[in-house]
Amino acid sequence: NQIKQLVSTLSSSDTMIVFNNFRVGSKQSSIFSSFIFRGPQILEKNIITNNLVQSIDIAPTILYVLGLESSLSSPLLNFGGRILLELWTSDINLNTNNIKRNNCGQSKTNSTKPQINNVIILAISGLTISPFIYDDQEEQDVYFPTLKFLKDNGVYSYEERAILPYTSLPNWASIFTGVTPNIHGIDNEAWSNSISSSGYQPFQIDSTSLTYPNIFSSIEKQKSISTSFNYSTAICYQTQSISKLIKNQNFDFKYFEEVPNNFGLDYEIGVIDECMNWLSNHSYVSSNNLNKEKNLIVIQIALGEILGNRQGYHSRDYYLMIQHIDSQLAHILHRLQITNMYRNSMILVTSNHGGYFPVSFGGVSWLNHFLNEDASLSNSHAIIPWILYIPTIVPQQLNSLIRVYDNVPTIAEILEIEIKTSIGISVVNCLSFNESSYIDYEVPVKKENLPFWVIVCILVSIASISAIAYFIYIRSNSKNDPDENFNELQELPPPNSTNTINVESNEILRTNN
Repeated sequence: NQIKQLVSTLSSSDTMIVFNNFRVGSKQSSIFSSFIFRGPQILEKNIITNNLVQSIDIAPTILYVLGLESSLSSPLLNFGGRILLELWTSDINLNTNNIKRNNCGQSKTNSTKPQINNVIILAISGLTISPFIYDDQEEQDVYFPTLKFLKDNGVYSYEERAILPYTSLPNWASIFTGVTPNIHGIDNEAWSNSISSSGYQPFQIDSTSLTYPNIFSSIEKQKSISTSFNYSTAICYQTQSISKLIKNQNFDFKYFEEVPNNFGLDYEIGVIDECMNWLSNHSYVSSNNLNKEKNLIVIQIALGEILGNRQGYHSRDYYLMIQHIDSQLAHILHRLQITNMYRNSMILVTSNHGGYFPVSFGGVSWLNHFLNEDASLSNSHAIIPWILYIPTIVPQQLNSLIRVYDNVPTIAEILEIEIKTSIGISVVNCLSFNESSYIDYEVPVKKENLPFWVIVCILVSIASISAIAYFIYIRSNSKNDPDENFNELQELPPPNSTNTINVESNEILRTNN
């Protein structure tokens, strides 16, 4: 009754009222936040939306209503919430495609997004930002030319953030669903069904996958509705727990590679060849016939995470393994080129978490931030690199904070897929394209620094060869006729008979005969 009286009193042309009920409890009895908006632009009828609204959406919505939307672009604020425009303008489901990023890093030029037929997600577990921004790899004599090519010629950020808990399965679930663990319900590695061990229920359960809807189930659902929806999905992965996320879903191709415990630094990565072989055979494109089918491919590699957990994410073996993975990634670009799919493909590099330096990977609570003296080290498990590469994209570094759940709306907008279940914000409006930016990938050649002992051996060899050549020359000259040598001497011009040199006021007379 008090709320009703308050609404009737303040519901004027210049007032907006927001009621919020935060989620309480951690068991199955917990409830989700409920929002009631009243204000000048709200429709007369009641609106009930089936989409999730979160507490973090309140701040950016209020700033927008107050005309302070410029505050939302401040890199110091980095709001993770959305402006809930459609809640009071219509009764359709909330779609994040109309929510744009403002702090992209540079002014966006007017350009047309190219036709993208293939999106390849390179999900490299435990990929840290260290190989990109630190000089330690030069000291450790390692090289990452493929990742460097994608970064230098694409759009990248060193500010992609994993979500709590910083473990593998919850973050892969967020990357696939576009929401956080309190929504998809997967909050630990032991999760095995639709309800997490701590009691969180998914906000919504897909009838096919029996989990929160993800980008794969959304594609499958749209394929079942429309025969003209020509999309294919493939996933090749090395982390076995991912199978729990996709066990009830239909893929056009699915491949799991079990990594042996005693794998070496030269381990042949099967997931790359398997998925690229499928793509080449499934969607071969001739030079005169562009493929109209669209493909979403996930290639997940766990080798870096395994070595990082064993030996540390700043160890030489970790760098050597990332270098080996990098060399295998070059095969992807090469295969796209020889099958004429390079120009119409997008490659997205992301990860599930970073790792401590030099200790192994992070933790599941904010306690690590307080136990570690160096704040930059304590954040290292939450910060991961993000790269988006399209051959005609204008290279830039994004200043905007990116979260792992922003990948789903980004991919959906690129592939023109309708996703209504993600809370992420697409990055596409930050991208610019230009045909003059197109560059073919070339297999890089590493400029090796020769070891010192090799340089010494080379110098000794050169000196030995020179000495032998000089000896042969002397020997060959010594075999000449002595009379000829004498005659040559006779032909020389006669020297001066005397030379006088003053040394410390003493005259020395030298006579040359």
